[in-house]
Parts: sequence; structure tokens; C-alpha cells
Amino acid sequence: MRKHPVSIALSNRILQKIDQEAIKEKRSRSEWIEVHFENIFFNAQQSKSFPNQ
Repeated sequence: MRKHPVSIALSNRILQKIDQEAIKEKRSRSEWIEVHFENIFFNAQQSKSFPNQ
């Protein structure tokens, strides 16, 4: 899979939380964010496909 860089501005408070969670899961900050975006988008698609579940 080809990955494209994206820039977003986050507060230090949010970055600290992301870093803490990434360390717990032994992931890089980028990996942690990517996994969470995938989960959000995948779950959103599933909810739309199966609204009665």
C-alpha cells in the first residue's frame, strides 16, 4: 500500500496523549494514528451497511 504524508496541527496536550498510547501499544505515533483512523472509517462504513445491528 502506498502511503501519502498528511499534515495536521494538534495541541501538545493531544500529542502527549497520542504518544502515551502509542508507547503502550509499542507503535510509532504515525502507526497509532493510522490504526485509529482505519478503525473509525471501517466502523463508520460497517454501521452504514448494517444500520439495524
